[in-house]
Formats: sequence, structure tokens, C-alpha cells
Amino acid sequence: MPQTWCPSTRRCSTGPPAAAATRLAEVAKTGKIDEKTVAELERRIDDLAFATMLMHALGATTFRNVMAKTVRGDKTISRLQAALSKALGTASPRLDASWRKEFTSALKPQDHQALAKAIKHGAFESAFLLEVARAIDAHDRKLPAQGGTVFRDPHQDPIVDMMKALARNPAAAQDFFAQDPTALKRFLTERPTVNGKDEVGGALEAATTVFRDRDGTAQNPSRGFLSAKLASDFVKLQAERALKGGKSAVPASTTALILAAYIPDVSYVASHSGLKRRPRSQHQRCHAAAKRALGYAVPHRGRTHHHEGGLRGGSQDCPNAPGRSTTSPTRSCSNGWSSAAPAGPAPPTRTCSSTR
Repeated sequence: MPQTWCPSTRRCSTGPPAAAATRLAEVAKTGKIDEKTVAELERRIDDLAFATMLMHALGATTFRNVMAKTVRGDKTISRLQAALSKALGTASPRLDASWRKEFTSALKPQDHQALAKAIKHGAFESAFLLEVARAIDAHDRKLPAQGGTVFRDPHQDPIVDMMKALARNPAAAQDFFAQDPTALKRFLTERPTVNGKDEVGGALEAATTVFRDRDGTAQNPSRGFLSAKLASDFVKLQAERALKGGKSAVPASTTALILAAYIPDVSYVASHSGLKRRPRSQHQRCHAAAKRALGYAVPHRGRTHHHEGGLRGGSQDCPNAPGRSTTSPTRSCSNGWSSAAPAGPAPPTRTCSSTR
């Protein structure tokens, strides 16, 4: 039976994990894999014991090197990437600090792409995912002279895969943006992605709209408190960007969703602010009465009226509301209803159009 030395456990692994590790170690050198090995991995990606032993048998550095070979490749290589990423997610709760440190340390210029592919698929423990995401971000910030990437391939941007992974894990997404005061501004205004708007938007939506408790304070922030804080900072940065004429780093739908999530909060604060509501003018009261009479919206100060057929009755708020029987002069509309004019000299008759 094949045996593979596992540095982290200081013993030999045997059985299917060791056999798979031996074949995968060859992938790190050649970049080639047979479909049978991939199929075997795909069948066992949810097996916690198998996945954990595989990661220890391979070792963190070798695993990262294998993932580097999956950045580009054919369909079989893409299947291998997905299978190994899901297996890593399965094993992530059991991988100790030394394995994680080795996996995210001493990165070569393009190694953050390998890390990004490693978390692209599957479900991960939040702390593990956050640690890998931080390593990707830190490496992405490095200049070439510091060991960073010389050329960024917009079609293989590790930040896009990282954001996609964070979007599936709201806790990790929130911690990524909340615990680093520079992260939100960086990805909204300083670090654009060519094809990653949806992924960045998804990560921000997860960080700001999933946890909505109201138990936290500034001194003892809860998840809900951090969501609201990030949402507030997001709106501020988006407003500043818009005033400068810059392009948004997220889709308009992300901004709309985050704003919509906090409308009840804004309404609650406004109703408890102690500010007195400004009295409505006669025109506003008449407009509201017309809306009630018609059953749906009438454009404020509009030139057209949206309604069906004639109207009956009147309004105490607006005695001259559409449809009220009155002897006052009227103005006629092309659809057959009339609205009474205020008392006094009759104004000239005018025809108004009706649109649907």
C-alpha cells in the first residue's frame, strides 16, 4: 500500500489519501492529471477524514503548488481545481495554525493566484477563509520590488475569486472589511477589477445586509452594528466617488440593495428624531386627496392625470377634489372628467391629456 510522509504529523500516511497525494505531487511538477484521479477526488470531496489526511499528506506548500498548476488548463484541470478547492473547504476546520501559516507564507509573485483558486469553490470555515483572503490582499498590495506581481492579468484576477469566496461567507466578508479600515476604500475607489464588479458587490452585500441585529454599541459592536457601520461607510464613499465623476466598482443593484435594506432604520430614526413635520400646503392636501380618490398615484404638480373613468365623491381635505359636485367653474379633460376650480373668477378652460 502506498505510503507518504506527512511533515505536519511526522508519520506516514497510507491508503487512498496517500495514493492521491502521490499522484497530485506529480501534478505540481508536470501540470498534468488523468481523469480517473480527478473522478476519485470528486467522489470524496465531502469526506472529512479523507480530505484532512489528503491535505496533511500533501503538505501546505505542495498543495499550493498544485493549485498554481490549475490557474490555466483544460476541462480536466478545471475539474481538478474545483475538486481540490472543495476538499480544502471540507478539511479547513481541522487544519492547524502551522498548516495555515505555511499555506499563506513565503509567496512567490503569482502565488496569490493559487490561493485564490484554492478558495474559489466550496464552503470554508470563516477563520480559515479570512486568513487566506488577507494573505491574497496583502500580496496584491505589494510592489514588484517587494515581491509582488509585475503584470496583472485582468482575466485571472485573484481578487475576483477572493471576493466570490467571501460572498458565500458573510461572517468572513464582514470581518475582512470591518477589521481593516483601508479595505472598503481600497476596493471601492483604489483597486478596480475589470470583470469583478458582481463579485465585489456580492461580498459587500454579504458584509452589510445579512446580520441585522440591533444589540451592539460602538463600545461593544455586534454583527448587526458592524453591518450598519459598513453600510454607512459604503454610502459615504459611493457619494464621494459620484461627486468626483468616478466609475462605480460595484453594480448599481448592489447600491440599491444596501440602501433598501436600511430604509426601515432611516424611517425609524426620522420618526424618533423629535423634529416637527412641516405642515402641508393647500396644494399638497389637494394632491393627496386626488390620489385617494383616484386610487393610485397622481404626479405631484403634474400636467397629466392617470386614472380610469369618472370619479364620485369629494374630500374634506380638498373641497374641490376631482369628481366633487360643485357649482364652481370647471376645467374639462379629454377623458371626460372635470375638476372644480377654486371659488372666484373663472379661469380660462384648458384641455389636459391623460396618459396611462
